[in-house]
Formats: sequence, structure tokens, C-alpha cells
Amino acid sequence: MKMKKQSLLILLVTFSLTALTATAADAQSAGAQSGMSMPGMHMSGAMSAQKEKVGHTTGKVVQVDAAHSRVMIAHHPVAALGWPAMTMTFQASSQQLKGIKAGDQVDFEFTLRGKAAVIERIRKIG
Repeated sequence: MKMKKQSLLILLVTFSLTALTATAADAQSAGAQSGMSMPGMHMSGAMSAQKEKVGHTTGKVVQVDAAHSRVMIAHHPVAALGWPAMTMTFQASSQQLKGIKAGDQVDFEFTLRGKAAVIERIRKIG
């Protein structure tokens, strides 16, 4: 009788470990497929609800590419998104970029749409 209990216990432990290993592998695989590995970047749930997130900050214009509707800005932290200060490229309309040039200090608001950061409002300051 004691041998049956031990065999049953070993079988139960083996089954439990197998199930846990499979669950962990599935979770790791899903994370890799979603492309959400962004070390040091706190996304604050930006992708979890698949809805647009809005950021607001200030920064210095590094480069304007009006032909491709882009502006590169070295910006301060974006508290609403948990982002540190960094330099990145934003999409913007040619109308929004009128009068904006490299070296300008700007105040701007943007929306995250998928992987794109799109300027909603931008104005020179200082």
C-alpha cells in the first residue's frame, strides 16, 4: 500500500512539473511573438489595451524632414508614459512643421499609434 502511495505521489509531481514547464514556455513564446521586449522602457500599459496613448513634453528639434513628414526631437521625460528623456523621430504634417527648424525648443503633444509616435500639436517656446 505504501508503494502505491509513493508511486501516485511521484506521478502527480511529475505531471505538475510538466504542466508548469509547458505553461511557462507558452508565456515566454507569446511574449517573444508580441515584440514587447523593451528593456528599460516602462510602457505603462500602452499596448495592453491597444488604445492610443498621449504624451506631452518639451525638447530640442534635432532635424526636420518635411519631405517625409518627420521631425527628430531630443525630448525630456514623458511622465504619462513613463518614458525617460531620449531622442526620437515623430511623424508630423507639413503644416505642423512649418516654421520649425533644427535647434528650436518646442512644446509638443503626441499620440502613440501602434509603433508610430504622431505629433498632435507642436509649438516653439523660449
